Amino acid sequence: MCRKILATLLLTIGIFYAVAASAAKPEISITISSQHGKWEVAMGEMTSFQIFVADSNNVPLKNILIRFEIGPEMIKPYTTDSSVVANGKLVTGSYTLYNPGFLRCVATVTWKGQTYKKMHTVGYDPGKIVPTVSMPADFELFWEDAKKELANVPVDAKLELMPKLGSSSVDVYHVNIRNIGNSRLYGMLAIPKKTGKYPAVLQVPGAGVRGYRPDLQLAEKGVIVFTIGIHGIPVNLDSAVYSDLGSGALSRYFYFNLGNKDRFYYKRVYLGCVRAIDFLFTQDKFDKKNLGVYGGSQ
Repeated sequence: MCRKILATLLLTIGIFYAVAASAAKPEISITISSQHGKWEVAMGEMTSFQIFVADSNNVPLKNILIRFEIGPEMIKPYTTDSSVVANGKLVTGSYTLYNPGFLRCVATVTWKGQTYKKMHTVGYDPGKIVPTVSMPADFELFWEDAKKELANVPVDAKLELMPKLGSSSVDVYHVNIRNIGNSRLYGMLAIPKKTGKYPAVLQVPGAGVRGYRPDLQLAEKGVIVFTIGIHGIPVNLDSAVYSDLGSGALSRYFYFNLGNKDRFYYKRVYLGCVRAIDFLFTQDKFDKKNLGVYGGSQ
């Protein structure tokens, strides 16, 4: 009897998760590829894009309206167009760049009242991109002085073990450390439990106001990972707190004191990244030789 009850329970749970997974899956998918299949090409080489729209079973959608735009990344597109395609597939015209940069295709489809968007980007000799403004004469001196000021501030690390966020092989701590001007820097530290020396990675965030979770996947491969926020507030608060701050006190924070290099919001942010490195070097399990930084957007 107990076995029958257990079997029924497991079957019910299985059906529940199958239904939940099905409900969470997008109704359609948009795939974009370039005709040459390369992400990096030479200036002057022509690129066209193939856009394919299908349902959740990868069956092409018939008579679907695809809107698309193509042009340099983050700049007014060369073309904005739309077309109804019979078999879910559209091939655009060919375009190129004659200066180093990125050519981007953005496709948008509306289906059953829901709008879906996908983009694909091709780099044109991106290694040859050069700065478009001149470095201020005091740039190096400004940051050297700022780092010297930070070096006189103790790290003063405070770590709180977060057992529910860790795993059998990784400990997770909510960390806050001292930054410039009596401010604090907060983050999640994921560190392998096993005794030894490990490489370390600093994970810096994209723009926005949100909480952060530890990178267990990377830490379980034998890497110390410090995932930081930039706003000087804990990164484990209720999501509503970040939503309120993003709409209120921290709305458009990237413009705060923009005209004053000493008080500009990102001076504290960048020094916080330096301070995060200082903190990693205080960790006994860090091998003090292999250090990486990754992140995007911001």
